[in-house]
Amino acid sequence: MATDTGGNTTGGSITQTAATLLNVGAGTVALTTPATGASGIGAVGVPMLTTAGTITAAAGSGGVFITETDGATATATATGAGAITLTSTTGTLVVAGPTATGSGAITLASGDAVTLNANVGGAGSGTVTVNTNTNGAGADNFTMAAGSSITTTNATGSAVAINVNAAAGARAARRSASITTGSGGTIAVATNSGGNATGGSITQAAGTLLNAGSGTVSLVTPAAGASGIGTAGANILTTAGTITAVSGSGESSSRRPMART
Repeated sequence: MATDTGGNTTGGSITQTAATLLNVGAGTVALTTPATGASGIGAVGVPMLTTAGTITAAAGSGGVFITETDGATATATATGAGAITLTSTTGTLVVAGPTATGSGAITLASGDAVTLNANVGGAGSGTVTVNTNTNGAGADNFTMAAGSSITTTNATGSAVAINVNAAAGARAARRSASITTGSGGTIAVATNSGGNATGGSITQAAGTLLNAGSGTVSLVTPAAGASGIGTAGANILTTAGTITAVSGSGESSSRRPMART
């Protein structure tokens, strides 16, 4: 579905009637509006509802708002202040290709797992928020695969926030790759979201970095249980002015010095 047919730059937005569904089973939903102008795909509070195996969405400053019913691979772009909100009610939300906007916020969420296979944020200045395993059941993790990253020039206290699990509790953990904010920003990662006591550990792929410049890296797992932050011989690598780390009885960089560049 496209409103930029023929390369036109003035096409409008793509919206959907409430309680309807774009259902292609395991197929592809492709949505495109002109990158210039204020066109968007879905809207705040009225996202496009899909059932698909693959979703691609490219919009203008109106942003991209999509809710998938059972997990999919997704790639989304917007321009200017356009926000990107990709939600999967159940199933794994996989970011398959570079997903970025200008100054708009990017929010990724799933009732189950979230996996990044590509960069999220690009050269944009918006905040990036990831909410994983929001149904608080099972061990559906947040995973950053090899070659993936999160980048933003945002230098505020909410620059990057990764929340795993929910108040109902779960065993899900978080494995990171490189995350970069503007200097002075905050990278906050928590597996005790909602005050749950069963969230898993925070680990990091070798050769990657949590870089907040002069800002803050905050890492929290439940104090109860065996969750940890980093492991012996594989500390979390950071560049930051302030580091806070609170964990359970597993290895923790709050008790074991973090490698810090």
